[in-house]
Amino acid sequence: MPIIENRPVGVLAGGRGVLQGSSEVVAGRVKTLLESADIAAAVFQYGSEEFAAALARGDLRLLQDVTYGVYGRAESLAAAAGLGFVGTGARQAEVYDKVRLKTFLSRSRVRTPAHVVLDAHAQPSSWSAISLLAGPIVVKPATADLLSAGVRFFDAADPWQPELREHIGQLFALDQTVLVERYVPGLEICLGYEVSRRGFEMYRPLTITKEALLFDHSVKTSKRYAFTPVDVPASALRQLSRLGRTMAAEFDLTGCFYVNAIVADDGDVSVFDAGATVGLTEHSYFPAAAALRGDALDDLLVRQFVEPVEDLLRRESATQREPAEMETR
Repeated sequence: MPIIENRPVGVLAGGRGVLQGSSEVVAGRVKTLLESADIAAAVFQYGSEEFAAALARGDLRLLQDVTYGVYGRAESLAAAAGLGFVGTGARQAEVYDKVRLKTFLSRSRVRTPAHVVLDAHAQPSSWSAISLLAGPIVVKPATADLLSAGVRFFDAADPWQPELREHIGQLFALDQTVLVERYVPGLEICLGYEVSRRGFEMYRPLTITKEALLFDHSVKTSKRYAFTPVDVPASALRQLSRLGRTMAAEFDLTGCFYVNAIVADDGDVSVFDAGATVGLTEHSYFPAAAALRGDALDDLLVRQFVEPVEDLLRRESATQREPAEMETR
């Protein structure tokens, strides 16, 4: 089907809870930046009737996914509609599955905290495996949709303590899988990477400060992060640089992605989380890290969202030209 130049790129926003608003802010800014590059764009909500109708009518030129927390789901919609896709597809979304991530880290010989996986369909008696971790633990949901919602620290791996069992029950109301990790002391950092036309780049590590509990079940709202620059040993940075390149290849990551890690006093690194979300508030990692490099936020968004769209449209245009050139020969 020939490319109709006046069809817009569909910028898809959406997410659970507090993530919805963040995604909408990103979508609005991406639309503006696409239009500044002379690419027509329209914002749609994931799951809306307007979006379904636009797909059915063939109104869109391609699909740009900027949803938060529903990673990997838009790719299949684009494929069914015969549209090009830019965003977090099924393969990239695997980085958000903490069990899948830990398997990758272990295979790559990168330290990660010892853990136990709890399943909502298993008997509560299976929770006794938590005691194998011994010592302080961190409890969190294991899948992408909830990100870090529900992360909580307990000072003992006692599976029978009422507060722990109550918290696990609350998480199972939100998710099917819960991850219980051994707590690793040290400096908690977030470190970002970027794969773009400029090649592979690593951002500065920033410490993560949280305001009280990260997630309040009583009001179902996330608390805020704050990020502060920090120096880490060169040996840790070398290890994290190698990890970033390996992750990019394993999960087919482009644009911005990050890891959360603990750096011990001796420089040992334990990675406990990763993702590819680009938030736009002062409580997000990438705006803070980009500012330290002298990058404006729009510079980052252009590399993350606009340039991949331009590249895909250029490839599609070249594909369309080839048959026409063959016919004229």
